Amino acid sequence: IYCRHCGRSGWGARLAPTGSTLDVTDEAIRADHAAGASRFRALISAPAEAHVAQPIEGLRWFHLDHRELADQPPDPDSAEVLDGRVLPVLTLVGPDADEQSTHDFCPACGVADGIRFLGSAVATQLSVTLSNLFGDANLDAVEKKALMFTDSVQDAAHRAGFVQAQSHRLSLRTALRGALGDRELDLTQLAQSVIDRAGDDPMLRYQLLPPDIVDRDEFFGFWKSGVHPNTRRAAENKAKRRLQFDVDLEFGLQSRTGRTLELTGSVVAEVYLGAPNRATILGRRALDTADPTQLPLPGVTDAALARWVRGTVERIRTRGGIHHEWLRPYIEKNANRYQIWGGRPRGQGMPAFPKGRAAPAFPAIKSATGALPEGFDPITAASSWYARWASRCLDVSPNDGAFLTKALFAELTEKMLLSTVLTETGTTAYGLPPTTVQLHAPTAQDLLDSRFLLACSICQTPAPGSATTVDELYGAPCLLIRCPGTLHRVPKADNFYRRLYESTEMKRVVAREHTSLLPTKVRLDYETAFKRGGTDPQAPNVLVATPTLEMGIDIGDLSTVMLGSLPRSVSSYVQRVGRAGRLTGNSLV
Repeated sequence: IYCRHCGRSGWGARLAPTGSTLDVTDEAIRADHAAGASRFRALISAPAEAHVAQPIEGLRWFHLDHRELADQPPDPDSAEVLDGRVLPVLTLVGPDADEQSTHDFCPACGVADGIRFLGSAVATQLSVTLSNLFGDANLDAVEKKALMFTDSVQDAAHRAGFVQAQSHRLSLRTALRGALGDRELDLTQLAQSVIDRAGDDPMLRYQLLPPDIVDRDEFFGFWKSGVHPNTRRAAENKAKRRLQFDVDLEFGLQSRTGRTLELTGSVVAEVYLGAPNRATILGRRALDTADPTQLPLPGVTDAALARWVRGTVERIRTRGGIHHEWLRPYIEKNANRYQIWGGRPRGQGMPAFPKGRAAPAFPAIKSATGALPEGFDPITAASSWYARWASRCLDVSPNDGAFLTKALFAELTEKMLLSTVLTETGTTAYGLPPTTVQLHAPTAQDLLDSRFLLACSICQTPAPGSATTVDELYGAPCLLIRCPGTLHRVPKADNFYRRLYESTEMKRVVAREHTSLLPTKVRLDYETAFKRGGTDPQAPNVLVATPTLEMGIDIGDLSTVMLGSLPRSVSSYVQRVGRAGRLTGNSLV
């Protein structure tokens, strides 16, 4: 297993009904996880944590022979340790462990919906392969189409939609990187720059919108030529809102998950605070507003203050606390999921955030006593990330950390670096205006010189950022509060995805299912458009087919066939792979 947020890996296990011993069999581990069983446990490998002297939350020792999780370290000279039969792991512990397990909490980073199984997603592998193929600058454009076979009608529909959606993320990132160029832009400027760069080209405009809305009537006017000016204006306004939202997600909530522009080293982001040393000044002013008689803080260094402030604002950004008009009703209704799920403005093109998908989390302070509504990121609770971060940076108790954090948020709001929204129950939610997040593209040499990336000395979790961010967070505690490590500079090597995003224009995957359930006219239209290709933005370049395309249908020149399932006979296999390479004799299967 692995965590899709922090990237750490390990094993899945199933505990016995009681205690810390594993169940007698491992056969139902994945089934239990799929069913949401509370006794499933993620065991994250923790060799570095095992050598840290201070206590670490969730650190246990997994005895392979006894199938037991022990809370006390073994004798380092014992035979089972020397033979590698005892493994240090991080796992969920405490009274809430069962409930957290059902929500896929990662024991390392503490983020919900993080745990995934390796090697279980054929559709993901197919989408990545197609994206690589379509993003190859050395491959002729006419070769960038593929036929994918599967035996299930349901699979054909699912995989067509899935690979198209996955590919859109990569093509949009390529467009964002191209629109940024060598300039420094904020999130609002980047969203407008992407549209300006596409100009009036229908193909380029079509690629900017996600597949779930691009073919809808209300968005036709954005990319289709020859429409009425009023229709185009209305569609463009809707497209701009969706693009702004996608940009905010790419450099906010989703910036630390997957092959993002930040994690690949293509773009670095920073919450811009102003002149040099502004973080230190803001932190000092926050301390000055606190009552010094109640909380004396002698000897707090400028470096500690800069770390505290920088870590706080970057936490807001990476948790998705960036204001957008679509999120205002969600905040005002106390982070009620209905506002960003069933009750979202579907006609405007807003994506859904159902339960199970991470949603933007805004830091908040409740005006009255009582618990903060679920969905907000608490500020003043002693157990909150913000209080514990202040505690670690300023060497105060978590209670005092909460007190100081409240003062810092007031200072950031006064300086208009944060804006607030008051909920219907009086809770104050804070967020970043998109204009405060600045972006620019680093050079490959600067990445190698360790100017734009930090990593934890213990858990190795990466923390990319601008030169200012890296300078201010160098030597700071790990941003994962459970980890006792510190951040240090590391180089970032050039990589495939960074080169892909810096390429010219990646061809978008337009996938359609081809099954016997489709009306004959629709199926024929797909076949014709697939063969013709050309300048039609809607023409499919990937057909996901059941055996309807094994024989008897001419689909023209084709060089790539992908098998999403294994045929039952040799003859069927030959028929499927034989659809490619008929013109030149060369094919990729």
